[in-house]
Amino acid sequence: RYTVNERILSQVDLDENGVVNEVEWRALSILLLLMPNETAPWLHSLDFDGTGSLSKAEMRVISEENLRLFDFRRLATLTFPNASVGFDSADVDSDGLITAVELSQFACNHLALRSGPAVDTIFHMFDRYRVGTLPKSYFMVFAGDVDLIGYRYLVQSMWSTALDAFLSYDHDFNKRLTLGELLSQAGPLAITPQNMQALFDQMTERVADKSFVH
Repeated sequence: RYTVNERILSQVDLDENGVVNEVEWRALSILLLLMPNETAPWLHSLDFDGTGSLSKAEMRVISEENLRLFDFRRLATLTFPNASVGFDSADVDSDGLITAVELSQFACNHLALRSGPAVDTIFHMFDRYRVGTLPKSYFMVFAGDVDLIGYRYLVQSMWSTALDAFLSYDHDFNKRLTLGELLSQAGPLAITPQNMQALFDQMTERVADKSFVH
């Protein structure tokens, strides 16, 4: 059974290379009733890895209901100028904590997502001690800029080991990651280049050659 995202991708991916390029996106934008002046900005916004085309994962943001953690991050990043605005929108009772109900309402009212297993899964992923609420620091992990602890959560969510994560982006095999190599990890983790730059600066604060080892 094909998902909505797979059906859309199969219709617009005319050269069948698994990505939507600029020409194919323009054709899709007509079907989506986007204005001509909106076509290029939306492509740029959805192109998290900066390749100039949209991957299947990036297309999920506009077509799927059952979003995964990184899909949710992309959608929230596109919707709000920063995570604080998103958090304030979700924290209905202004107590500084997000409940499962508040997250479900946030997803429905602000992200055009139906409440269901996907949103519940994201909530319980971070409510590890089953207290029923999430602080702002956890909300940031799935809806905004992350600190080093949040970065750890994202890496652990995508790779089974730290070595796998490191070797995937050590392009020159010198056992060190430069800023350029770390920035190439930003797209898959749905981290903005500015946020990744700040993380890199923090991790290499006391390193002379501005790279870090595994």
